[in-house]
Amino acid sequence: MEDYLPDLYEWSHTETEKEQHTCRPIIELPPYNNYKENVLKRLANGQLIYILVDKSNSNKRIGKIQLFDYNSRNKSAEIGYYLPLKHRKQGYANVLLELFIDTIFERKDLELNKIYATVAACNQASIKLLKNSILSWRELIESIIGLVMVRYAINIIILC
Repeated sequence: MEDYLPDLYEWSHTETEKEQHTCRPIIELPPYNNYKENVLKRLANGQLIYILVDKSNSNKRIGKIQLFDYNSRNKSAEIGYYLPLKHRKQGYANVLLELFIDTIFERKDLELNKIYATVAACNQASIKLLKNSILSWRELIESIIGLVMVRYAINIIILC
């Protein structure tokens, strides 16, 4: 994971439209060493889980999806994803979401039963992506658990 941190940091540093891509408060990016220490600590504590996608085995990172705000009491967590501008509108976000769903609900240590994404109302591309993905997510989850009653929930929260 440490090999990927420079790319993650660079993406955060160079993104010019942060207000368009998050509902969270925008905070100033700390110096790289502080950023690295914080991310590695959160990863080690299970507070953050990343899935990164390499483009055709070239070790060229094209995007990330992360699980955060894990609630062990109700087994829920929020997801967030990011693709740098040069990798948007090419279908990579769909790849990220599919890899994430394939992986995260099979993790026995989390026992997730709910994931949610909070999206800014102005982020129409993200809203479209999530709405189009909901049906395939549900089909995938049903195929994972078979005929057992579906106990997973996937929610999209759109904020102004």
